[in-house]
Amino acid sequence: MTKTRLFVVLLSLALILGLCPGIVSAKPEVTAGGTTAITVTKYDVDGTTILAQETLTYEEMEAQLPVQGDGVTQYYYQGPTFDPDNIWDPDETVNLKNKGAVKGTDIKDLVELVGGAADGDQIEIKAIDGYGEKFQYANIYNPQPQQGKMVVAWYTKNAGDGTPLYPDGAYVPTFGDGMQLVFMAETTNAAGQHVFGHDDMRSTLPEANWHYFYDGPITYASANGLAIKTISEINVYKQAPTSWSLEVTGAITQTVGQSWFENALACHETAEWTDSSGNVWSGLPLWYLVGLADDEIIHGIGSFNDALARTGYDVEVRAADGYKQFFESQVIARSSDFIVANKVNGEPLSESHYPLRLVGDGLTSGSQRVGQIASIHLHNIPDIETWTLQLTGATDYTMTQAEFESAVYCPTNNHSATYTDSNGTWEGLPLWLLVGYVDDDNDHGPNAFNDNLAAQGYQVKVTAIDSYSYTFNSADIARNDDIIVACFLDDGPLPEDRYPLRLVGSGLVSGGQKVGQIAKIELLNLPESEQYSVYIPLVQQ
Repeated sequence: MTKTRLFVVLLSLALILGLCPGIVSAKPEVTAGGTTAITVTKYDVDGTTILAQETLTYEEMEAQLPVQGDGVTQYYYQGPTFDPDNIWDPDETVNLKNKGAVKGTDIKDLVELVGGAADGDQIEIKAIDGYGEKFQYANIYNPQPQQGKMVVAWYTKNAGDGTPLYPDGAYVPTFGDGMQLVFMAETTNAAGQHVFGHDDMRSTLPEANWHYFYDGPITYASANGLAIKTISEINVYKQAPTSWSLEVTGAITQTVGQSWFENALACHETAEWTDSSGNVWSGLPLWYLVGLADDEIIHGIGSFNDALARTGYDVEVRAADGYKQFFESQVIARSSDFIVANKVNGEPLSESHYPLRLVGDGLTSGSQRVGQIASIHLHNIPDIETWTLQLTGATDYTMTQAEFESAVYCPTNNHSATYTDSNGTWEGLPLWLLVGYVDDDNDHGPNAFNDNLAAQGYQVKVTAIDSYSYTFNSADIARNDDIIVACFLDDGPLPEDRYPLRLVGSGLVSGGQKVGQIAKIELLNLPESEQYSVYIPLVQQ
C-alpha cells in the first residue's frame, strides 16, 4: 500500500489561544471534551467597543432557542478527494465526513440575542484555541439550500465512519468536537446524504472562506476545513472593514488573506518583540511566510526549504507605497528576530503601519521596519539538486530533503539527535522515528512508532546508494535515540563519501553498521497489526 503524506493549512486543536479583538467579560467553560457554553458579542464599528454580550450554555440553547436537527438525519462534510482530476467532485461521493445526526442552534438565533446583524456586518465563529472564520451576513441570515443553515452543534449520534461514534447519542462535553459548526445542507447527493461539499462551498461562500488541503504541490479543496470544533465565541462586527491580503511571490505565488494570517497565529507560537518604548509587537516570523513560496511545497513539514535558504536568495519586503527592504535568506531562516507583526500591545496596528509591519531584533536600523506591508518577493531562488529517502514497510513513503531537515530543525517536538566523535558533531533524526512513518498506517504524532509491532519483532534494513546495507532488529532500534540517521556534520552537509545521510551514534557497535550515503530504509518481516493506533490530525482534512 502506498501512502500519500498529508499536510494541512491550518491547525485548530490543542494549540495556543489567539488574540481577541476585545475584552470578553464572561469566559465560556473549557472542558476536556467539547466546549459547553458560547459567548456572543456584538462590537461597534471600531471593532473594540462592546455593544451587547450574552453567554449561553448548551442546556440554555436547547431550552430557550429553536433546535435545529432531529437527531436522526445525518449531515456530512467533504474532505479532500486526493484526485487531481476531480478536485471539486460536484457529485459529492468522495471522502465524506459523517458528523452524525446532530442537533444544535442556528447561529442566526444566537446573533439575534445581541441585537442581530445587518448586511455589511461580519460574523466570526471562533474556537477555544483561537482558530476562527469570519462569514458574511448573507451566509448566516439567507443561506442557499445547498449550504443550509449554519448551526452550532452541541449533540450528535452515530458520527464517523465504520464503527459509529456515540451510538447512544452524546451532548457536549462528551461530544468532544462540539460545539461544532455544521452546515445543514438541504440538498442531497445521489445516495440521499445531506453533504456540504466542495462545490457547495465554492458556489455559496466567498472565496475568502474556501478551505484547502495541501499535499505537496497539489491544492485540494476541503469543505471539511470549515467544520470548526470546540466553538467558544461568536463575534458580530458592525460594518467591518474589507479584509486585507498579502501577496507572497517566489517559485510560486500565494495570496495570504487576513483570516489565514490570524488563524496561523492560533496554530503556531506567536513571535513577539518589545521596542525601546515598551510596546509589544506580535505576529508571524518572516520565514513562515517565505516558506509559502520558496518552492512548490506550500504548507506542512518541509514547506520552508532549508537547503534553498542555505544556498541563498534575496527576500524583499515591500510596502503599499512601493518602499522596500531586502534581506538574505540565510539571515532570516528559522529566525524569530524578523517578525511580520499584525498587532501592537494586543491591538491592530495604527493607520501608519496597518495592516502589517516588519519588526524584531534582527533589524539593524529603523529604515528596515517596513510598515503597511503589501507583498513579499523572493528573488534569485537557486536551482539546486535535492535528495530523497525511500521508506518502505506497511506503507511506502518518499521523504524529501526539505521534510527531513524540517523535522531536524523542529524546535517544538525535539525530533533531532546529535552525536560527537573525532569527525565532529553529527545531527539528524533517530532511526526509530523514520521507522514510525511506515510501520503501520499512522505516520506522524505521539503514537506513530508502533511499540507493539517492535516488540513482536521485525528487521530494519538500511541501504546505501551502492547497495551496501546493514539490517537491525526492531528491538535494538525501538525508541533508541543513540542510532541516528545524520544529515549534518558540524552544521553543514555531510562530506561527499557520506552524503546525503549516514548512520552514526553510540548505539552502533561496529563500523559496518555506520552505513553512509543512505538511500533506503526497509522494514522486513513486519507483523500484521490488527488495530493501528489512530493519530487524529490537529486540523480538519
